[in-house]
Amino acid sequence: MPEMNCQTITDLARRFQPVLRFHPAERIFPALAEAWLSHCSGESWAGSGAKLRGTALMRAASGDMAFGDPQFVRASCAAAGVGSPIDNERGTANNDIANNAYAHPADGQDVFLDFGGWDDPVGFSTCSPAYLAEVFSGLGAAINPTAVTEVPLDRLTSTSSPATFGTAQPKQPTVYAEVEWAGMFPRIDNNRTGAQKDFAHPQNDVFKGLDNYVAVTYYYLYSAVEPPPKGPAGVRKLEGQWEAITVFLKGDAGGASSGKRPRDFSGLEPKFVAYSRGFENVDSTPLPAAVRPWDDRTLEVEKDGEHPIAYVTAGTHRNFFALEEGPTPNEGATGGSTVITATSIGTPNPIGSYIAMGGAAVFAAGAVTGNPVLLIIGGLIFLIGLIVLAITGGQAPPAPEDPPKNEPPQPGTEEVATSDTGPAGVPPGATKPANASGSVDFTVRVIDRFYGDLFGGFPPANSGCELPPWWDYGGRWGVKLGNPNSPGWDSGTRRADRYDRSRGYWNARELVWFVSQNPKYQL
Repeated sequence: MPEMNCQTITDLARRFQPVLRFHPAERIFPALAEAWLSHCSGESWAGSGAKLRGTALMRAASGDMAFGDPQFVRASCAAAGVGSPIDNERGTANNDIANNAYAHPADGQDVFLDFGGWDDPVGFSTCSPAYLAEVFSGLGAAINPTAVTEVPLDRLTSTSSPATFGTAQPKQPTVYAEVEWAGMFPRIDNNRTGAQKDFAHPQNDVFKGLDNYVAVTYYYLYSAVEPPPKGPAGVRKLEGQWEAITVFLKGDAGGASSGKRPRDFSGLEPKFVAYSRGFENVDSTPLPAAVRPWDDRTLEVEKDGEHPIAYVTAGTHRNFFALEEGPTPNEGATGGSTVITATSIGTPNPIGSYIAMGGAAVFAAGAVTGNPVLLIIGGLIFLIGLIVLAITGGQAPPAPEDPPKNEPPQPGTEEVATSDTGPAGVPPGATKPANASGSVDFTVRVIDRFYGDLFGGFPPANSGCELPPWWDYGGRWGVKLGNPNSPGWDSGTRRADRYDRSRGYWNARELVWFVSQNPKYQL
């Protein structure tokens, strides 16, 4: 039974890594979390009208409506003049990102990261979309140069001072691939306080329908939500958005006591996939998601080899299964012209292994029978197999991608690619980005929930598997607004909340609900 060690989970993470297809007007792409945490602005926080830019870790009461007082700052860069820079550590210091006070904020506390500050530093009713767009313009321009022009960090027009990253934001997108035992999600729910549970637990027990599943969840950090090019009035702009796609693999679990993470799994095969779908309101649960079976003619999941394809709505970054999906209220698919995928992954190539094994079998038969001809033939076949393995590295070439789609909307449909409100295609006359016919590699970070290395500090490690301290952070990844009902604006989102309910958790909850509503599918 294969152990869930670093090599096993890395293979799983890369085997099913999704392909994201974006609209040609998209300007915001998945960023590096460590760059987000280590960002600093030279703009002073002192004086009237200061926008309070530069990533700061802040804590306020849930009902607070203004955040300019230094008492709210727990950690910040030098320009703030308060506290020390955020430290990527599990500890008790005010600036430790995984301090238990920030991983599990107390009732009535709202912990959040202030990246770009507030354009309205009196009412604290808006974030700073122009600043966010410029700071991450290097990433956007590298991926979609027809929609984004890079603004150097020392020549920003939205501020009088340069911005810096302690850990540089690369010119390629980042995905965090977490491999976790799916049985943990119902147990997180069962162990939290409160009578209203998210899973249907038996009396005096925990829901165990996911115990034979491994969840591979791919997390994407977008710097902002912005209205689509032809968006409705209901889209709320915000700073710091997490979205995720989860592939659920079923197998036989072993090697653990009851309620603990199994250490071994055999026969893992994909059964379902869940796509997160943005936020109706960042503090409302359950978080929107949609689920489909991995292989089903009725509810098809489009794939490139074994990589599920997601169509991402412009500006709001909801994930959809098809170019035209629906009709469903407030949801839809976007036509994708920019394609982001990991082009060098491939899938395991068994050809060389099979040749080598066949040669070994023939050689063994010759040894048993004493037949010299079989010995010679078996040895030659075995040698050919080893040569094939050496040439391919055990990897098959990546499956060819579907051509990027650039189609007009079908009659009677709405333009979800630009409106985020219903099924759609790419708007008429849309032009492809310069790199639309190719691909952009992701930086893939593997988050190991089985044996994760609990290293800290910056920059991120380049080796294998990890479980960085900031993964435990339970606060918002963007500024909190003073008025939660501010028209057109919202506070930052969370990767996981104070109960450890992550987007992977909500995707799992959606899977259980989907099966309960569709009896033809079984866990």
